[in-house]
Amino acid sequence: DNIYVDAIYLDNNIKEEEKEVQINEIDYVESTYLNNEEQVYAVIQANNTAKAFVSLYKDDTLLREKAVTLVKGYNSISFDLDTSVSGEFNYELKISSDDDTSKFNNSYLFNQAVSEKVKMLFITEVESDKQAAIELYGDTCEIDFNNKKDVPYTIEDLSKYDEFVLSNVDIRNLNNYSQFIDSLD
Repeated sequence: DNIYVDAIYLDNNIKEEEKEVQINEIDYVESTYLNNEEQVYAVIQANNTAKAFVSLYKDDTLLREKAVTLVKGYNSISFDLDTSVSGEFNYELKISSDDDTSKFNNSYLFNQAVSEKVKMLFITEVESDKQAAIELYGDTCEIDFNNKKDVPYTIEDLSKYDEFVLSNVDIRNLNNYSQFIDSLD
């Protein structure tokens, strides 16, 4: 029916003489920044000891591969993800083993977005804080400085920022400070 099934989880319905490996789950960060160290963690289940290859593909190109010996039960495997280029990338984690009854649960698809720079809202009442922030963050951040009482306060306005820094500012002096705090929550 043209329905893609990411994984079929098998559990107690496997006969003892059959051998099965499967990717149960993965954990990764969906959105990150250029040159940030990121990994994908996979939980692979085997009902017997098995030799396997675990491969990581990025946009249909093999990125990394490991030869592993799986033990009966749950196995943890991790790979470094490529964050050297900004953009949105499609990954596929695959496991292959000769000792495997079903190949339909041996692949897991996921996406990761890599942004070029962190977008930061820096609120301060002290002008020297601006220079300190530039020295601290360098060119890794795109910083919007605000030294006025009118700051963005709606969820829509704040959602374009990745980080918020308040430095040497009494938040109670900002216009709409309670809405600002509520939107951050």
